[in-house]
Amino acid sequence: MNWGILIKVLKRLLSIVGSIISFSFFLGIISILSAIVLVDRVKPSILFNLYVLIPIIILLVAFSAFLTLKGRSKKPKSDWFQNWSKKRKITVIAIFVSISIVVPLATRTISYSNDQRLLEDATKQFQVETTSGASRGQIENTLIELERQLTELRSKYVKRAPIYLIKVRMFVNESELHANTSSPAWADAYVQTAPGQPPIIYLPVEPQNQRFDKTAPTPNPAHEITHVVTQEVLGTQSMKLIPTFFNESLAQYESLGGLSSLFYRLNLRVFLLMQDPSMVLRERPPRLDQAANQKDVDIFYALSYEYARYFADKYGEKGLWLVVEEVGKGIDFDSAFTDVTGKQYVDSYIDFSKHWLFAPVIVNYYQSNRS
Repeated sequence: MNWGILIKVLKRLLSIVGSIISFSFFLGIISILSAIVLVDRVKPSILFNLYVLIPIIILLVAFSAFLTLKGRSKKPKSDWFQNWSKKRKITVIAIFVSISIVVPLATRTISYSNDQRLLEDATKQFQVETTSGASRGQIENTLIELERQLTELRSKYVKRAPIYLIKVRMFVNESELHANTSSPAWADAYVQTAPGQPPIIYLPVEPQNQRFDKTAPTPNPAHEITHVVTQEVLGTQSMKLIPTFFNESLAQYESLGGLSSLFYRLNLRVFLLMQDPSMVLRERPPRLDQAANQKDVDIFYALSYEYARYFADKYGEKGLWLVVEEVGKGIDFDSAFTDVTGKQYVDSYIDFSKHWLFAPVIVNYYQSNRS
């Protein structure tokens, strides 16, 4: 047996397999991200500016190049990379790998610096009360998320931000929250607001079902602080003038943006699809006070987010806040909604239910399988 020929064949096969694996990974990543952008309506800029994505692609290309170093002994002249010397190839690969390490580190450093600035500002904006079980990392990350969302929403929608300290009571988890407050059994966090009064936010700091990073942020801080900003936009008007479904839709939409909340969004959609989809085809928005159990509550919040996405796609993201702003001027909600959208609130929900993820097709399929 000619071992030399066998080794060359194996090297060539390894080169081909490496190229196929690298290309498949690259194509898979692009396909997944593209699907997320199309199906879940995540803005491409949010995804493709991620400091993680570029190093992954660079490493895949470098991995492919490394596996092809000792491929063919004779390469066609058209194959410019294969015509390079081994030393040149290794140098280029080293540069790619170095970039893949330096870029994330630099971006992480910048992110850390921004987080520290937000944390410093948060200490001036929030008055915190915590339990002994909450760790420093959990408290700081929660404050950072609160300040980040508050700063962003105020810059967009609040013309003159009120000057007050926002009280935040932090608990280790939901069990402790319910044991020490009068919150509803279904609530995983809540906020008390009133016109002209400093709000009070009640939050668990430990992510639910999080096994690894116990300090990882959850949507709760961003969701609850959105309610605070909603009250600021309303001014002297009560938040009770806005239907709960619309109010929660706004908070869901603003708190579940970006890639960090991707799995929360996907979980909401999968949850709806796993239930009877005919619940989507309703003539009126669901009411939280009519929820019979936790499942109904989950459906309420899942639908509220999907409705907000539909509203933002049809009338623009600012449309949600324009309705709130009109109510703040003393206009009743139904009139404010019609002024902004040109459609009645109930009719808007019916329109949403008919267009949500091809809901009629799903319902027909579901009902045909049940019969």
